[in-house]
Parts: sequence; structure tokens; C-alpha cells
Amino acid sequence: MHGEIRLKKWRAFEAEEILHRDRGFVWKARVYPIRGSDSLIDGVGKSSWKLFGVLPVLSASGRDIDRSATGRWLTESLLLPTMLLPESGAVWWGSRVTLEKFGESITLQLKRDEQGRLLEFRTQRWGNPFGAPFAYFPFGGIVEKERSFGGYTIPSKLRLGWHFGTPRWEEGEFFRMTVDNAEFR
Repeated sequence: MHGEIRLKKWRAFEAEEILHRDRGFVWKARVYPIRGSDSLIDGVGKSSWKLFGVLPVLSASGRDIDRSATGRWLTESLLLPTMLLPESGAVWWGSRVTLEKFGESITLQLKRDEQGRLLEFRTQRWGNPFGAPFAYFPFGGIVEKERSFGGYTIPSKLRLGWHFGTPRWEEGEFFRMTVDNAEFR
């Protein structure tokens, strides 16, 4: 994937991500001159970022990071459709799906067009946008394109951020991504 991330100003990034239906994710990215990763493995979240891959810029872990990373992973279920199946624990009613894992529960509200294409999603996610104390905040995004990979159609161009659906969305948007390729195993 590639796109832009807002770190005070918009910066280009390239990344690879592994999503696992049951265990979590590992996201490795390069936002020159910073390289690092965010991860959630078996309920333990971690962020580690370094300038030129050497000098620590950010290292975060602990219960709040675990909760935020779990919310991120559950939201990213939109990129791994098997997470949205009832046999994976997803509970559907209408255009909403509730997912629970590692002590966190989120309900994704999905907005689709007449052809069934996903247009946007929203939820409440644990985090601390802009240095606020950790709490649940509106989170969501706009799906600009979908694409099929290996028989699965997933969102392939998205804009994401905090305060989605509120007047603060313009301030909260921090991530624009394009999925270049996806493999499902």
C-alpha cells in the first residue's frame, strides 16, 4: 500500500501489512526519513518508529495501545473479509456489524450505495487523537474505490481519521491509502 499520512503535515508513505483473522496485524511503513511499525499480536499492541531506522522517535506500548490497536485491527476487518463472517464471531444486523476480540468490541456502521459498494464506515475507537486523554472517539472513513484481489472485493482507496461524521472530521483525517495488492491465504 501507499498513500499519505498527516504528521503535522501530509507526508508520503509506503507500507506492507499482514492481517491475521485471529491474532492481529503487523504494519511496517516508511515515511522518509522515518521507518517503523505498528502491531497487535495476540492482544498486545506496540508502536516503534526510528529516524533513518536508527534513532528512536516513538515507542509506545501498554494497555491503552493494546486497546487502540485492537480497535484498529477490528476496523481493518474491512480489508480481510473472513473476519466479517459469523463463524469468525461477527454479529450482523442490517448495515451494522459488531466484532469482539481481546476485550474490545466495536460496531461498524456501513453505508453502501444501491449496487452494494461500500461508501463509508464509522465506529467508536479507543485512542488519544491530538494528545487528548485516552477515550472512545468517533473514527471512520470514506471508501473512494473498491478492487478485487484473489476473488475478494475490498476497499482499495480510503481516507481515514478521527472525529468522522462530526464537524471536526477535516481536522481528524490523518490517513489516505491505496491498496496496491492483496493476497489471501
